[in-house]
Amino acid sequence: MTFKRIILIIVIVASSACFSQSGNQIFDDKLNELAKTKKGLNESIRIDLTGLTLSEFISTLAEEHQLNVSADPELDQLVTSNFFDVNVKDVFLFLVKTYDLDVEIVNN
Repeated sequence: MTFKRIILIIVIVASSACFSQSGNQIFDDKLNELAKTKKGLNESIRIDLTGLTLSEFISTLAEEHQLNVSADPELDQLVTSNFFDVNVKDVFLFLVKTYDLDVEIVNN
C-alpha cells in the first residue's frame, strides 16, 4: 500500500513540475500583453553600454521609451552589454534573467 502512495506522490510532483510555467515565462507573457498597449515596449534599441549601474540603466531605458518603471537604487551592479535592434521588452527580459531580478507588475 505504501509503495502505491509513493508512486502517486512522485507522479503528482513530476506532472506539476512539467506543466508549471517558470517565473521568466510568466514575466515574458505579461510583457507581451502589456506591449499591446504600451508601444515603448516594442520600440527597438541600439546601445553599447559600459559602466552604468543596473538601476540607472533600467530607469534610463524606461524614461527614454516613456514607460512607468521603478528600479531599486540598490541594484548597483555595473552593466556592460551591447544591444543592436532589440525590442525594449526583450532587453527587460534579458536583464531579469541575467541578474535574477524580482519583478512585480502593477496595473500598467
